[in-house]
Amino acid sequence: MATEIAVHHALEDWQAVRQESLWRPREEKSLLVGNGASMVVSEKFGYRSLYDQASLGSDDQALFDALDHTRNFEIALNALGIATLVCRQVGQDFSKIEERYASIREALIRAVHVSHVNHVDVSEDRLRYIGDGLIKNYLNVYSTNYDLLLYWSMMMHGSFDDWGDFFWNELTFDIQNSEPNPTIPPRTMLHYLHGGLHLYRLPDGRVKKRSAAVGRAILRQLDSLADLPFFVSEGSSQDKLRVIRGSDYLSHMYERLRDDTTSLVVFGHDLGKQDAHIVDALQSREHVAFGVHPTSDAEVAATVERIKKLLPNAKLRFFDARTHGLGTTWLRVS
Repeated sequence: MATEIAVHHALEDWQAVRQESLWRPREEKSLLVGNGASMVVSEKFGYRSLYDQASLGSDDQALFDALDHTRNFEIALNALGIATLVCRQVGQDFSKIEERYASIREALIRAVHVSHVNHVDVSEDRLRYIGDGLIKNYLNVYSTNYDLLLYWSMMMHGSFDDWGDFFWNELTFDIQNSEPNPTIPPRTMLHYLHGGLHLYRLPDGRVKKRSAAVGRAILRQLDSLADLPFFVSEGSSQDKLRVIRGSDYLSHMYERLRDDTTSLVVFGHDLGKQDAHIVDALQSREHVAFGVHPTSDAEVAATVERIKKLLPNAKLRFFDARTHGLGTTWLRVS
């Protein structure tokens, strides 16, 4: 599965770094993954923006602009849902609001279909490789991706003795029962920081996970599912944080990231300005190993300097992302 890589001269080989005492123990190491990890599997995840992919009509675009120029579908759809509720309560016609909701919902579904691979296109071997690697090497896994690759990978592994995702209350997140059981060996815990296609909100605001059987077919069933997926699609960091603070589940995931003091590996994440809230949550980390996908020498140098400024208190290591298990070219699907 692994291929020999000519490691970039300004970066380290992750396979060498991970053998050091600081980076070896699973119980003292966590992982933060971003969209770059999904792009290793398929270029379809290289979308610039779901908002751009959606090709919204002028009326729908006007609504997004009216909501502080957000590009986040969750904010727009939630605003329309509240407007419908208010109109119903005061006896006003809400047919136009429902039309806008249906139009934006359909545009979002179209965009997801365009920018996501199908379950059948990713082999079981690839999914099992990803899941087993995460369980073997990391105590906590944090993801800002909304796609289904991580979810599919863990479903392929199957055993809940080795991992958990906080949905142990009838597939529903319960803030009153949200901490791992301290009486059993630590499992790899998954944190979907921005939600995901496999999650949805109940009418009372709680977040629920779709069953494994439904999960494999989510993309095919999006048109007919009554509950839209719950995820923070894009927008400014302020937009994202607004959605996070409005959800018990997302808030808890974010607080766990902020309070985690284990050594952190960052893979496939550029920590751009749209994710300033993630950078804020990492300020207490002492040790961070940051994966860089080398393009040109100048871009590698610029990335290194930018991350140093973003995380001035961390002891940083920079490694060639291609040398990490999640960066192997074997994961690529056609």
